Amino acid sequence: MIVVDTREQRPYEFPTAYVRDTLQSGDYSLRGFEDRIAIERKKPSELFTNFTSTRDRFRREWERLASHDALHLIIEGDIYSCATQYSDHSRVNPHVVIASLISWSRRFRFKFHFASDRLMAQALTYRILEDYWRANHQTAPSVDGPGES
Repeated sequence: MIVVDTREQRPYEFPTAYVRDTLQSGDYSLRGFEDRIAIERKKPSELFTNFTSTRDRFRREWERLASHDALHLIIEGDIYSCATQYSDHSRVNPHVVIASLISWSRRFRFKFHFASDRLMAQALTYRILEDYWRANHQTAPSVDGPGES
């Protein structure tokens, strides 16, 4: 069962049952594996904010996730846009944000993924969770259609 954090304002929908629940960190996980896999979702503008004005809070979030064995950051935008455009919320050079992303992914052991749009980010999130589920010797989730259980 996929777990979607209750603080997600526009949660993804999945082709299987999912439940809304409070996650300590991250936006998406799997029931029973909340302390082992976490997926954090960000829009490029949020990423700029997280590496500038809310940097300390963002760092603490990754520190809380340190004991997880699978950490992913899904960015709802392509790398070209992130690397070449300044955010509306920050005057920081986008190359500094990309460099921070690379450095932090090494330090906090998370994988980051650029997804061209929300639909691709949603599909990628589902496939990462599905792969983790299968790798941990569980039966793959059944496809019941999108919705909340």
